[in-house]
Amino acid sequence: MTIISKDEYDIVLKCKELIEANEFVLGYFLKTDPLVEIMHQVPIYFRYMDEDCKGLLDGIRINHLDKTIEPFDLKTTKSVYGFPSAMLEYGYYRQC
Repeated sequence: MTIISKDEYDIVLKCKELIEANEFVLGYFLKTDPLVEIMHQVPIYFRYMDEDCKGLLDGIRINHLDKTIEPFDLKTTKSVYGFPSAMLEYGYYRQC
């Protein structure tokens, strides 16, 4: 358990509201379809050029009707206009 300030708590609530209000984002956090399974923090293991590797996906969505598996990785930034600098600061470019 972690103690957070009232300001941090208010930010979390606002983020939750924004997620729940966005039909495109909601499906990555909440199960909105009984035929779609959502898993978070999914480790994957593989070999590349004779090396054992591990990745940690933010999540995957499994659509049992369409028979598809969609891996996803979430990115955050304080502003969409600041994303280019956040990409450098947090090393998002490494995932390309």
